Amino acid sequence: METEQKQNDKRGGNEMGAIVNVEGTVTVKEKDMVAYVSGLISGQVSSKDMNLTYEIENDTTLYLHEETSYWNESDLLDILNMILPYIKEGELDYVDEDHSHLKYLYNTEDNKWEVLTGKLVYAKPDKTDDMGKDEDKTLTVEDLLYFTGGNTKVEIIGVELIGNDHYLWKGTVDDYNFTFPPYGHQKVEHVTVMNGTDLLKLYINISPFSTKEQIEIENIKKYFHFCAFPDDGADKLYRRYGKKTEEYVQKHSLEDLDDLIAETREVE
Repeated sequence: METEQKQNDKRGGNEMGAIVNVEGTVTVKEKDMVAYVSGLISGQVSSKDMNLTYEIENDTTLYLHEETSYWNESDLLDILNMILPYIKEGELDYVDEDHSHLKYLYNTEDNKWEVLTGKLVYAKPDKTDDMGKDEDKTLTVEDLLYFTGGNTKVEIIGVELIGNDHYLWKGTVDDYNFTFPPYGHQKVEHVTVMNGTDLLKLYINISPFSTKEQIEIENIKKYFHFCAFPDDGADKLYRRYGKKTEEYVQKHSLEDLDDLIAETREVE
């Protein structure tokens, strides 16, 4: 296990070749501030020669992302502290090749950024059922959330490669739709519990579809033969709802499906 000193050393100035990935969002207080804050960040990125990218997601939200081999935490904190007067929410997640996890969380009461450490809890499959037969009992997303408190904050993250972790769903357990559970059928590879918060991060693998799944996806595409629908729309819906996809499609309008696909951010 990585020592705390080693983790702190990397945060202070990472050696070339060790990839660090940081991503998250900040929300400004007023709509007319988002362009101004974006300009402030741009100036700092240029002066510090950082690999930080940023984009305006909506009227009040900026998405920040940095993937670098030359990580220096102080550069990021300089930017985050600079924009403190203009934001009301903010959180960014850090992960590196050693699977160290941190969260930079804006504390609204103290008007400052907190750095929280996280740990991984791996889901361990039990291969033997009560009758002595082999059976994979790895928890799915739906299974785990069913036994989790309603106010718990949840982030479902798809994992492909380091640097390609991708947020698939965010909300509280109370927000989660257990009738059509987003990514509910996916097996949980590991869990991160953020120290000092009620945040649960669930990691699932983004892997190629099996032959059986591809056949089921082709069957779902029949609903979209005579309408304008993204070529990969059925794939994205199936990734999200699994065997419940066809029922979901039958009960929702094309406009609802289009909106869902537009909001879906996953790694293929």
